[in-house]
Amino acid sequence: MGENIQRMLKFPDTTVTAYSDPLKGLADALAQPPDLVLLDMRMPGISGEEVFARLHEAHPGVPIVFFTAFGSVEGAVVAMRNGAFDYLQKPFKREDLLLVVKRALSHAELEHEVDRLKGRLAELGESDQPQSRNPAMLELTEKARRAAARRSWPASFRARAGARTVRLCQWNAARCLGP
Repeated sequence: MGENIQRMLKFPDTTVTAYSDPLKGLADALAQPPDLVLLDMRMPGISGEEVFARLHEAHPGVPIVFFTAFGSVEGAVVAMRNGAFDYLQKPFKREDLLLVVKRALSHAELEHEVDRLKGRLAELGESDQPQSRNPAMLELTEKARRAAARRSWPASFRARAGARTVRLCQWNAARCLGP
């Protein structure tokens, strides 16, 4: 199957490595995290779930797509809840594989960009944490936190709230809502 996937994903400037030994693949991925992992649920010697758990713990930013002939909706839900990027049930079409690979790589690229931009903001001294000691500003910040925690909050704030408070509420809302 790995050879078929290599053929399906053969493009210039793309390296696809297939492993018949899942432990060797896991060791290589732990040592040098790949851009994407396509992982079968059932493999000789070790389960896909165990490989996923080890790899996801070491490199949580690597998107992992499960596929299996033994899949079910329940299996897909469990894999996704545990952090898998997506799930394909065999047999799958080349177009389906290409779509999920493209989405996973785009998602990972966006996450890297967000991390880079957050680092840049930190270097510039920007923060989503309150910077004021003013009681009125602290009260407004607390209101923004409570609004964000409700999971539904107004799309606009009064201009006097300031951009930093709006960013704080947006950050808290994103954290509350999750990915």
